[in-house]
Amino acid sequence: FGAEVCGIGDVRGVDAGFRLPEGIAPDFALDDNIASQIATHQYRVFLSRNPNEGELDEIRGWASQCTPAPCTAEAFARPFCFSTLSSSEMLFY
Repeated sequence: FGAEVCGIGDVRGVDAGFRLPEGIAPDFALDDNIASQIATHQYRVFLSRNPNEGELDEIRGWASQCTPAPCTAEAFARPFCFSTLSSSEMLFY
């Protein structure tokens, strides 16, 4: 389910659509601010809450490790979507 919703392994080029917040294009260069906006958007969509500061700090760290650098917003949003949908919080929500 998560892989399909998030477009993991998609060879058809499914639109990034709801995985990105309004105003963030798929080809935007990823930085801490863009990563935080993507995370906040996906947490609101999938978990009905905002990420806390500790979660945002961790997410910013993941953004700095995204490869190939420089990452795009979409390259970060797809696996982040999958990890959020695969989280224990989502599974037991």
